[in-house]
Amino acid sequence: MMLQGLLALAHAASLAQPCLLTRHSTTLHALNDGQVIENVAVDVTSGAAISVHGYKRVTIRNVEITFGPNATGIEFGGADDLMIVNASLRLVGAPTATGALPSASALAITGSGSANVRINRVRAEGCSSGVYLVQCPWAHVSNIEGHNMRGARATGRVADSSANRAHCTRKVPSDRCGCCC
Repeated sequence: MMLQGLLALAHAASLAQPCLLTRHSTTLHALNDGQVIENVAVDVTSGAAISVHGYKRVTIRNVEITFGPNATGIEFGGADDLMIVNASLRLVGAPTATGALPSASALAITGSGSANVRINRVRAEGCSSGVYLVQCPWAHVSNIEGHNMRGARATGRVADSSANRAHCTRKVPSDRCGCCC
């Protein structure tokens, strides 16, 4: 009985511990179907912080991403059943003044040709767009928060999709613009 109490106490203590993020300064690439990329902080100045191309059922969770104006947070293609949850993405050096960003390519999350994508609990800051999907049927995007997002034509979006039957719920509008899906 005492051992069970100690195990329960140890388990409760482990739940209270903060999550330590492993830091990376180069792109993380998915390398397998079913891969889990989690508990990482990625800082890149070009390319994508996390890239998933041609792999299915990949999960990206509990990530903190900072990227420069010539980079992208998360990019994917041909990644059916991808799940992104609990992600914070921030464009470094984004101007705080009004007006458009110099480039439309500073996207927090961009994906194409991927069915049944699930994106939930994402915070994007300073980006040209938060979530941008092209040909991603049956995508489900929810709980997206955007701050200071201004596309190259001052039309930044929290979430934007040309997907067939995309389902978007509970988006928090950007400080500077509306949102659509």
